[in-house]
Amino acid sequence: MFATSLLTAVLAATSALAFPRGISQTQDTCQTTIGTSAFGTLGPFTFAAINQTHDVFTRAGVPLYLSPSVSSAANDSRSLATNETYPSVEFPEFRLVDGGIIAVQNTSTGLSAAATDVGAGDALSFDVLSDPLNLAPIFCAVVGTSPAGGNPKYPLLALHGDTHNFTLCKAHSTESTPLDVVIYQPSANRSDEYTLGSCYPIFVQLVPIAPY
Repeated sequence: MFATSLLTAVLAATSALAFPRGISQTQDTCQTTIGTSAFGTLGPFTFAAINQTHDVFTRAGVPLYLSPSVSSAANDSRSLATNETYPSVEFPEFRLVDGGIIAVQNTSTGLSAAATDVGAGDALSFDVLSDPLNLAPIFCAVVGTSPAGGNPKYPLLALHGDTHNFTLCKAHSTESTPLDVVIYQPSANRSDEYTLGSCYPIFVQLVPIAPY
């Protein structure tokens, strides 16, 4: 019940947000650390991964869904994988709230999810919970990256101010199709989780549920 109340309060606080209109004009840590093109509260959106060599100014990438975790055997942990390797949609939309990411409550299960802290070599992971959400305030949405204009089609996810060190890697998992999962600064020391040689750099796009 407490989790439901918390999520209701979060959704009420962010229900007026859109891309890029409706962005909160209150003091935003992302703006003080990255600049006026970054925001800590935004949504609702879905995730997509686009190769950094592709055109981020006009294109959307491959959709990303929460999948079984590549770093934990626990049932309450998820990784973020491409829909081509994990097509099941457990949480249809996400929100960025004061630098933390939540998956909006699944009405069938009553569960929500929150992105966890991420370090070098880690998969971008979520804890699935029915208890109160504990948000890691480490993320920002960057809606403009070029002082000369030509901003990305969709906001890009930044982790500790960094948009450029996300990758897609082939994970080791029990799934029938190997998962392509989002890894931050992949490491050879994590060979039990993913194949380093399969990794390539991506941007993580935040694709709005509704049009701009």
